Amino acid sequence: MIRMEMRHICMPASTAYTCGITTNNVFNGLLHIYARHRSQLELQIPNLAALHPRLPLKMQDALNGIESAFNMAAAAANIADFIKEFRSSRPARMILYNAQMLVLQYLQSVMCKGPAPFETTNSFGHYQLRYAVTNNEELVVGPTDDLKAPIDAFGDPRPVRLLITAYLD
Repeated sequence: MIRMEMRHICMPASTAYTCGITTNNVFNGLLHIYARHRSQLELQIPNLAALHPRLPLKMQDALNGIESAFNMAAAAANIADFIKEFRSSRPARMILYNAQMLVLQYLQSVMCKGPAPFETTNSFGHYQLRYAVTNNEELVVGPTDDLKAPIDAFGDPRPVRLLITAYLD
């Protein structure tokens, strides 16, 4: 069984909530962000680009298909191929875990230490955070709309928004 972990992204004290994000889930969280937005992130995160070529070729192909699909529904066949490879290859899972930790560090550096985000909603009315990362690029973070109960392991008494996705715009 593949273990999913909840990781903490500590929001600044001025924020009424903190954030959590899962590992090893292609549908939301760190693995999802990597699978859907790898090419963008490789331009922002040192050493991330070196990991994709180390994955099995079938997994690389599946990830390329997931990233290039219009949406997750259109990527269904690629997702099935990816999950099959993910479950069967411990070395690939370790490489992807390292990729997820690099993405986590990047998210923490932007969300915890940078300027306050612009809070908005997307075209579906879901809550969004937008962080300026360059003069003409923003990190768009899609957390859950609802607040969850505090997670004891975070050591933070604030309620939690779970991060679903993040991408550069």
